[in-house]
Amino acid sequence: MPIDEFQLLVLSIIGRNRNPNSYVAGGSAINSADNTPRFSNDLDLFHASAEAVQSSFAIDQKSLVQEGFTLKVNVNQPGFITAVITKSGESLKLDWASDSSFRFFPVETDPLMGYRLHIVDLATNKCLALAGRSEVRDIIDGLYLHEHVMSLAFTIWAACGKDPGLTPDFILTQLRRNSRISPESLALERTVRPVDAVQLKRDWTACLDTAESALLNFPAEHLGCVFVDDQKQVPREVTSFSHLTPHHGSVGGAWPAIRTS
Repeated sequence: MPIDEFQLLVLSIIGRNRNPNSYVAGGSAINSADNTPRFSNDLDLFHASAEAVQSSFAIDQKSLVQEGFTLKVNVNQPGFITAVITKSGESLKLDWASDSSFRFFPVETDPLMGYRLHIVDLATNKCLALAGRSEVRDIIDGLYLHEHVMSLAFTIWAACGKDPGLTPDFILTQLRRNSRISPESLALERTVRPVDAVQLKRDWTACLDTAESALLNFPAEHLGCVFVDDQKQVPREVTSFSHLTPHHGSVGGAWPAIRTS
């Protein structure tokens, strides 16, 4: 899996400190499966409140120092702390941040990370990040999620429920605007296999075109939801919605109730 040995060591220490209100999210959570494409350069720890951020940081700091790590805090403000931890010549950036508790599914237990954000919420958060900034790592993650977790069309549709006022057309416009890829920016990412910038651009453009066409068939009355099958799973892609149940987000997330008739 694309988590290096130093990150594994850190997670073995702070993973035990995680709980449903302090969980791993971001690129490290997305790229923890065997087939994921890149190594994340930091660990993102999300919390329900600014108070939880401070408490979590204090606990993690104590655990890391006890294990021989040094810790340099670069930012410490309400709701956000970032620090670089170092041991034996290796280092890693950690972010402790507050985040909205509005999500589609509850956070999940994870044998490596303790608790992590559900993959569907990771995908929708990544979509919103893609719409708001231009980072090649987000495009790499976006393609992986489209191919292995949930199609980009589904993700865009659901992302509208996490940020009221957004529309699929607006998100698509922003995704296209932020689709800047250069060999120089790609070289800064630690990918599992070599990635060609031209091919990555072509693949991402094709993905956006496919999503734009697919979104024309989505039921407008269920904007902002995910769709689940009778096994409470979100299909990666589908051509008909007749057999699916819409599932909307909520504070803390919830497992959907499936219709029986």
